[in-house]
Amino acid sequence: MLETILRYFYKILPVFLQNFGISLYGFYWKKRRNSGAFYSQIQKFSQREQSSSEDWITYQTKELRKLLIHSFTNVPFYKKKYTQAGFKLEDFENFYLKDLKKLPFLEKKDLREFGDNDLLSNNREAGSFFSSSGSTGTPIQVFF
Repeated sequence: MLETILRYFYKILPVFLQNFGISLYGFYWKKRRNSGAFYSQIQKFSQREQSSSEDWITYQTKELRKLLIHSFTNVPFYKKKYTQAGFKLEDFENFYLKDLKKLPFLEKKDLREFGDNDLLSNNREAGSFFSSSGSTGTPIQVFF
């Protein structure tokens, strides 16, 4: 509804006000995109650029384990998929990068079918669904 009203007013505004409105919208998106943890993450990325290969692998392994444990304990789709593949929570606590090939794939059809319910974390924060362009086929909805 709001989008329809905004489109209507945009069409009837003079061009200089349309340009001003688009600039405001761009500023809003830049602020939204680069706020929160953005700058602290940039610092962490910069620090990791100086890491040795060994430190980098240790970091990746630690973060992968956190992600897999979260997925197993909080995302119904992955709990079921990993359990069917024979994984237990303990397997992810001792998971290594070389073990990635053992994980089942997320198929696009599964994303379309379960993306708005079972593929969402039970611990998720408020967000919205956005649609992909569908440039390689059917568009999908992704939760941000």
